[in-house]
Amino acid sequence: ISKTKTEMMGIELPLSENVKLIKYQGYIKSGTDFSKLQIEIDDQTRLVKIKAERTVVLDNVVRTEKTVVEDIKGQIFSDYPSQLIIEEINKDKKSMEDQIIANGFLEESDYRLKVLLETVIRQSGYDQVIVQWI
Repeated sequence: ISKTKTEMMGIELPLSENVKLIKYQGYIKSGTDFSKLQIEIDDQTRLVKIKAERTVVLDNVVRTEKTVVEDIKGQIFSDYPSQLIIEEINKDKKSMEDQIIANGFLEESDYRLKVLLETVIRQSGYDQVIVQWI
């Protein structure tokens, strides 16, 4: 929800408040750079040690084609610039990223990366896999 009011010479104009509900869809991607994996293979013990960087946010995308702006309270003297809508989305986008990180998004991403690496190595015929974070 975003609000604006129009002022003239420091005085708020009556009937100028504007309230918009901005709805949008998007996604946040995380991952790590596989070119930086450090892999040690011991063919005798069938052990593979992998050192990997922890995952990071790679992308935070708003699907603008799905954005909807609804007029909740528009008055006759209200003016709601398009740039303000974009600024509100960008501010909320960063807030959502911070919120999901605080709720364990990157830890879950690290776990899924570890499971992926272990699965691929085991399917390649190795018995033991150790994943360490660097």
